[in-house]
Amino acid sequence: MVELAYYVALLSPLFVLAAAVNVFLRRRAIKNGDGGRSVGLFILGFFVVGVLFYMVGFLVGSHISCKGAKYAECVLGGVLLGGPLSLTVATSAYLYFWAKNGKAP
Repeated sequence: MVELAYYVALLSPLFVLAAAVNVFLRRRAIKNGDGGRSVGLFILGFFVVGVLFYMVGFLVGSHISCKGAKYAECVLGGVLLGGPLSLTVATSAYLYFWAKNGKAP
């Protein structure tokens, strides 16, 4: 079961990246017709949120995995599970609120 969680966690950023492209292409026009949203700001926000929350998830996952452990492999809990899952959740929330707003991010 743990191996399945690792595979899902590793593949989840790919799915959120595909969702980001889909959301941007469908929602890039501003509702009042003044023009399109900036792709540069969208990408910048997406990656800043993703990198920030990946680091937070890595630190939390590593801390939880390494409690009482004597081996260096416990950091893999942060790399393989905590980081990718927190990146996916944070960027999904960014996409949701970006698509919901009628203005540029």
